[in-house]
Parts: sequence; C-alpha cells; structure tokens
Amino acid sequence: TPEEKQFICEQMAREMMLICVHPALDSAKKMQIAAPPEFEWLKNGSAKLRSSSAGDGAGETAAASDGGMLGKLASGLQKVGNAVSQGGASLLAGTLDIAVGQVEKPFSKVAAGVVAERQEAIADTLCAYIIATSVPDAASMISSGPRSVSEHLVTQAAPTIAEHLKPKVEDSIQNSVGLKAWNSAIETYNSAAEKFNLFKRIEYDIGSYTLEQTVRGIAALIADQEEAIRKNPENKATYAPKVFAKVFKGEVLTAADYKTVKNFAA
Repeated sequence: TPEEKQFICEQMAREMMLICVHPALDSAKKMQIAAPPEFEWLKNGSAKLRSSSAGDGAGETAAASDGGMLGKLASGLQKVGNAVSQGGASLLAGTLDIAVGQVEKPFSKVAAGVVAERQEAIADTLCAYIIATSVPDAASMISSGPRSVSEHLVTQAAPTIAEHLKPKVEDSIQNSVGLKAWNSAIETYNSAAEKFNLFKRIEYDIGSYTLEQTVRGIAALIADQEEAIRKNPENKATYAPKVFAKVFKGEVLTAADYKTVKNFAA
C-alpha cells in the first residue's frame, strides 16, 4: 500500500543518512569555507584610508614584524592607537592590510579544524537529529535526485542543525586561529571607522556564520557519500540491507519488504 511504501522509504532515507555521517566527517579535512561578504569591506577599507591620506600629507606606512602571524597582528594592533592619535590614515591603512592579509587562509580551515576537534560530538548530534526527523513523502523525495535525501534532511535543515550543534562546538570555533584573525582585523577596521568616518563599523556575528557554513560543508560531504552509495547500494546498510538496496535501485517494493523493515524497526 502507499502507506507501507512511505514507511519503508522513510526508514531507508534515515538509514542512508546514518550510513553517510561518519565517512563524511572522516573526509572533512578537505572542507573549506569562504569568509563572509563583509570581508570585502575589510579589504576595501585600506584603499579608502590611503585615498583620504593622500590629501593630508600622511605618508607613513606600517611595517610588519617578523614574529609570524600573531606577532604581525599584535604589532599592527599596537600601532592602531598611535595611528588614531596622530590622525595617520596611511599608517592605519598599512596596519589594516597586515590584519586582513592574515584572515582568508586560516579562516577557510576553521570548519575542518572544528570537525577534527569535535567529530564524535558532531556525529552524535547529527545522528540524533536524523533519527528524530520526519520524512514526509519519502518515496518521491528519494527518487528526485542522487543527492536528494541529504538535501532534504540535512542541507535544508542547516540552520536548525547549527542550533543543535552550537553548544558542542562554539568554543572550538571561537578559539580557532581563523576567528582570532578575523576579530583582530575587525578591531583594526572599526578603529579606523571611528576615527576617520570613511566607512561604517562592522558588527557581525562571525561565530554564527562560521557554524552554519560548517554545517553546510558537512551536508555537502554527506551528499557526496549518498551519491556514491546510490551507485552500488548492495550490502551497504546494517538495517534491512536487501530492502535498502531495492529502495535506492528503484525496484518494486513488496509486502514482504514492509514486514522486514517493520521487524527491524521494532
């Protein structure tokens, strides 16, 4: 019956996701996320400062220290106070260049680092969410594309999953090199905004952005796993494996299949 088919497909959709979670997280070291659109404001900020300084005779430039990334940021931030007090837009532009230059690469690796640090907690949270989630019209959803289960159960639910994950990973995100570099650049940019009134301050919840992008990155990796499993679904599931293969090969389901899945579910 249609109700029996729905029951089978809903169970198998969840099984697909549960199968995919751990291999997806194992592959997360290749995951990268982009800085938010506000990063372009940071990059444009130094150009505006230099344009302003061209008319006021300021000709100083900030020199980077040789102490590595954190040393450069610390040195640059120490010069912010001097730049503000002296009205040195050119000096502050150089400091902003240093800070901005240290953001993009480490920020792109934040998600991979968070997964590496909190993989089991992330897996447990994802699996609990998948088990608890309903899958309406599961049969047509499964047949709508090679990544359709992931798209419906994980990608579209990314904001909700992020809220579930937040208490497990928030400190890992905030303590990452990428977030610290972003915060240093924002501090420099906002100091310039307050002094020279050339652009507005940036007030942005970078932690929430990073968390949601991390979830979306994980969702894409889960979808990769789903697509690969669909090409050869035999012997992939521990839960009613023969029925699982039939569902994802698009074969006709029977009353016996329903009974098998019902027994597993019990």
